[in-house]
Order: sequence, then structure tokens, then C-alpha cells
Amino acid sequence: PGSVPFELMNNMFDNSARGVRLYVKRVFINDKFEDLMPRWLLFIRGVVDSDDLPLNVGREILQKSNVLRLIRRRLVRRSIDMFKELAQDETKYKKFWDMFGKYLKIGIIEDDMNNKEELAKLCRFWSSKSGDKLVTLESYVSN
Repeated sequence: PGSVPFELMNNMFDNSARGVRLYVKRVFINDKFEDLMPRWLLFIRGVVDSDDLPLNVGREILQKSNVLRLIRRRLVRRSIDMFKELAQDETKYKKFWDMFGKYLKIGIIEDDMNNKEELAKLCRFWSSKSGDKLVTLESYVSN
């Protein structure tokens, strides 16, 4: 999204703000799965349609599904790749960072899929030597 969703303005981890909807064979299943996206990616909006999940299984069994874990890994991977692509354009990334940087910082703390180093490379910080520009962690440490 171009700006922080309304639900997340007051509470950055509002559970009602989950924006990824799960469909199985084009049939809506749920948009409240806590296991589908990690908490630090709550601001992501989209649709996941899978042919690999069963339609007639209860929600509790579906949440423990290996396919759902694989979908989660791929969603996180795609999100990080999208952030890297966005980081190549400094003006667009600065706008993104101003809106959603706190979520990436939380991602470094909460991530359980070994993406912490990649997320650290995406973080930007103010430096007394950089003036009014945000700098990467690597350049911050080297100066």
C-alpha cells in the first residue's frame, strides 16, 4: 500500500487489519489466519489462491498444514524481494521507509525464518554525517 492502512494507524499490530485473503480453488476460505503472514508484515495486502489445500477440512487442521507453512515462507520471501527491488530507487524507498520502516525493524526481532540479515540490509538510519539522508546499516557502521 501507498500509506499505512487506517486500522494500523493507532495500533500497529491490530489483528483486524490482516490484509491477505486465502482462497482455495477460487473459493474464499478466510482472511484472519494468523499463520499466513507474520505479524511484522501486517501492512501487506493481497490474495493467495492455492489448489494444494483441501476445501473440506476444518480451520484448525488447515492451520497446521505443511502447505500453509510453505505458502507463508514464499509470501515472506516475495515480500523481502519486493522491498529489495523498491530499495533500488531511493526516493520511492524513502517514502516506503517513512511509512513502514518500523515494521521491518520489528521483523528483525521477530523473524523466525532466518531473514534477519536481509532485513537489516533494508533498514535505513539517520546519521550525523549523512545530513538529511537516510543511510544503510553497513554505511552507518563504516562511517
